[in-house]
Amino acid sequence: MGSEWFGGHFFKAEKTGEYYLIAGFTAYNLIKLNGFETLKAIPAETVTVTARDVQDAEKLLQQRAAKAAAQTALAIATAVTPPALDGKLTGFATNSFVQWESGPYRIKAALAADAANLYLAYDVNGDNNPMVNGGKDVNQLFATGDSVDLQLGTDPGADTKRTEAAVGDIRLLMSVFQTNSVAVLYRWKAKGEKNPVKFTCPWRSHTVDRVDVLKNAKVNITRRGGGYTVEASVPLADLGFSPAAGKTYKADLGVIFSDAKGDNRAARVYWSNRATGLTADIPGEIMAAPSLWGSATVGP
Repeated sequence: MGSEWFGGHFFKAEKTGEYYLIAGFTAYNLIKLNGFETLKAIPAETVTVTARDVQDAEKLLQQRAAKAAAQTALAIATAVTPPALDGKLTGFATNSFVQWESGPYRIKAALAADAANLYLAYDVNGDNNPMVNGGKDVNQLFATGDSVDLQLGTDPGADTKRTEAAVGDIRLLMSVFQTNSVAVLYRWKAKGEKNPVKFTCPWRSHTVDRVDVLKNAKVNITRRGGGYTVEASVPLADLGFSPAAGKTYKADLGVIFSDAKGDNRAARVYWSNRATGLTADIPGEIMAAPSLWGSATVGP
């Protein structure tokens, strides 16, 4: 039924004695609750939950998910010939794809590189409103509809157990903006020139050092009934990434699914990081969690 139910009403019907809840995100849901006649009151207690408590809970969730993330690995294939970006995944080696799913969502994705570009392919299924994004702010497309995502640590020498972003950690988000395909690069910690962007919600904020729309990126989106493909070519220089054969980098791949209207997110489904259920907190959704990323090894 969505998130952040502002308002709502819980009541007992006078005529029938039945219990009901009126709640929902942007809908009016009348929910009948069974079993309340067996409940017994307990003494009232006061519980105080602070912002620090919420942050500690997030860290605990990340620690648990990190154990699963440590077992995910993919290969960045060497592209002898640049992929065609034709909507058919032509040029991406079949054995280079990783697959994951959650509920109705099924995804496979692959990475490849040559001396000049990083190539990305996503095949997304289970989306009845494929690749729509009603966002008005190009910096926040991750919160306003469909998008695909790469999170990557470009420095193989960075601490592999880091829980926060380091210099060289990037997020590449691809979606549609004002009907055009777009690639947006987030540098949580920029080494050079910064252009900080603050992402806020009512109780906290998080600042990313630099956000850029990559004008030289090529992004092809091909829609079909119940899904779509995204294929992209992005200059390595724009990413600050120099993949070296045999080196291993922290990485994660993800897909953000829109709601039925196409102007909000309904689910965040990632290959390695499974602690992505949050869909109502802008700062939490932009923060990096590199301890939950898997590994990507560059092929020969």
